[in-house]
Amino acid sequence: MTRSSAAADKSDRIVEPGQSAAAGLTLWPLMLGLAVLFVLGLLAVTGATWLAGRQADRLAAEEKVRQVERALETRAESLKTTSADWAWWNEGIEKLVLAPDRVYADQNLGVYARDTFGLYAAFVVDPDDRPTFAYLRARPLPSETASSWLSTLRPLVERTREPHDQPTPATAYARIEGQLVFVSATAMAAEAGSPPINWKQPAVLVFMRAVDADYLSAIAESAGVSALQTVDLAPLGSHVSLPGPDGAAVATLAWRFQPPSAVILAQLWPAGLLIVAVMLGTGGLMAHRLLRMAARYRRERELRETQLSLAMIQARKADRAKSQFLAAMSHEIRTPLNAVIGYAEMLQLGLGGPLNTKQRAYLTDIEHAGRHLLALLQDILDLSKIEAGRHDLDESEVAVAAVVEEATNMTSPRARERDVSIALEPSPPLVLRADERRLLQMVLNLLSNAVRYAPNGSAVRIGWDIRQDGGVALRISDCGPGIREADLARVLQPFHRLHNGAAASAESTGLGLPLTAHLMTLHGGRLDLSNAPSGGLIAELQFPPDRTIRVLQLPEPGPGTDSDGWRAAG
Repeated sequence: MTRSSAAADKSDRIVEPGQSAAAGLTLWPLMLGLAVLFVLGLLAVTGATWLAGRQADRLAAEEKVRQVERALETRAESLKTTSADWAWWNEGIEKLVLAPDRVYADQNLGVYARDTFGLYAAFVVDPDDRPTFAYLRARPLPSETASSWLSTLRPLVERTREPHDQPTPATAYARIEGQLVFVSATAMAAEAGSPPINWKQPAVLVFMRAVDADYLSAIAESAGVSALQTVDLAPLGSHVSLPGPDGAAVATLAWRFQPPSAVILAQLWPAGLLIVAVMLGTGGLMAHRLLRMAARYRRERELRETQLSLAMIQARKADRAKSQFLAAMSHEIRTPLNAVIGYAEMLQLGLGGPLNTKQRAYLTDIEHAGRHLLALLQDILDLSKIEAGRHDLDESEVAVAAVVEEATNMTSPRARERDVSIALEPSPPLVLRADERRLLQMVLNLLSNAVRYAPNGSAVRIGWDIRQDGGVALRISDCGPGIREADLARVLQPFHRLHNGAAASAESTGLGLPLTAHLMTLHGGRLDLSNAPSGGLIAELQFPPDRTIRVLQLPEPGPGTDSDGWRAAG
């Protein structure tokens, strides 16, 4: 080898380290840039994950609070319904307040109330604000103990005594004998249709249910939470305050809440290691998993709402069972009531001996009251049958004029007593396919209602015509005060009565219009109520076209018809 060749080889060997250093200097900025991008991507993913987790935690915590509140409301509604049913009971008012009966109280407010309704305590506050018949775990207690309860629950007693259309429970939580309880206080009232009770203020029935381990377990199961407990001080986490009689919180419900973010991070820990290798790709995976978790919580919320809907369906079934029970009881009451009416008629005929004027007046009042109650029971029975879906129509061809004439004849004596005239509009004679007895009942209900609210010396008008579609509109109008627009829908609810006049309100049972509306629905039509521009109420029975059989020939105007075609009835 020559020297020049050796030098050349040496030169080549010296250049190689320089090339490596240059290459290293070129790669370091790239590696540093990749590391910075990796750190920024990791921070971005971590930050996004943390924010999404915080949002999921907040939404889940709020949803759990709403579920616990709904579960508490469901449990409270059960006790409110029980106390309202007991407070609206004539026998309970008689035996617990007006004529106190210790044996009756022990049987009903003692072991029976504890075993049947799960009551922790119960007591009665009479109209003089004295506690009577106090029970704790079905054991009678002295009135001094109940007096200390009453001082604690005084705001509830005052609240439920405020005027209402029907017994309205006032509820709160309180501590009684060291036990946290849910309290429902209800002012007692006579049943619908019974004479009012002359007391300076209503008696109050107070029911309590212990918020114990079983109570909390049922709430926790319904709301889907764990470790539900009561605490005196509000914790920092999710909780629900329990209001006392004065509105201040007496206790707080708290539960163990596992944040969804903790579950997510535990499930995504292997994916967290993968972040080092795939950088921002793992962030997308975490976001995807967060969305899945949110969807799962949304499905759980929908499931809870479905369960609540099922609970509402069960409540409606219970309401139908109540209607069926009411119908059965109406049958049982009618038998002795018919006997009372029959004996009153026999005594009026003198079969029991001579009677003086006052005795005859008494018997007349007994007969009228009995017939009024019998009509009320019949309306209740009819309404219950319709609501239970067990009412069929006995359809035939019915002449409308004959039905209207019969209803007018039946109403005329009452109209004459009130100096109210009934005028028949000129209407086409026609025949409908309908249940004749029910059609008469509907016309009689509307006509009696019009006479009841019509002013003395005024007129009630009745007539019918054929609509353009071939259906029939039977119309009854009066000159009374009418009905406020806000009450037009409410008067079609059972037992809702207007308060336009004391006498008219006392005569009304609140069943005529609802029953008429149901009967029109069975006929495929509807009942329309509206106020006349000049004053008064217009009630129309709207029959569908398929109910019209034929139209008869119009009769010639006869005696008693005025120049406009009106004819006085009765």
